[in-house]
Amino acid sequence: MKTQFTNHPFRNEKIGNFYKTEHFLLRQWERKVSDEILELSLAGLKCEITNLIIIVSRKIIKNHQDVNAELFILVDKKSLKTCFFEKIEIFQSRNNKISNYKIVSK
Repeated sequence: MKTQFTNHPFRNEKIGNFYKTEHFLLRQWERKVSDEILELSLAGLKCEITNLIIIVSRKIIKNHQDVNAELFILVDKKSLKTCFFEKIEIFQSRNNKISNYKIVSK
């Protein structure tokens, strides 16, 4: 059963070469992550990468949102799976075995 997101502001289901899952659309809307931030974060990224975590620096986010944390985006091949804000120090302390990531900064 699919949820209906016909009236939310992040209806654009595709950004660059990536498709947004329904879960991603909901998280994007809840966290107020703009498509502009996503475009900056996903620029030049290849679609065939599996389980990649994109870490977007505060320097990029601060121009668009008042958040004191990095943006984490989980990408699986051509799908955007989820996104969340967290301080990188906390993320690293809980996930020390993560090896497939890309940091996007200015």
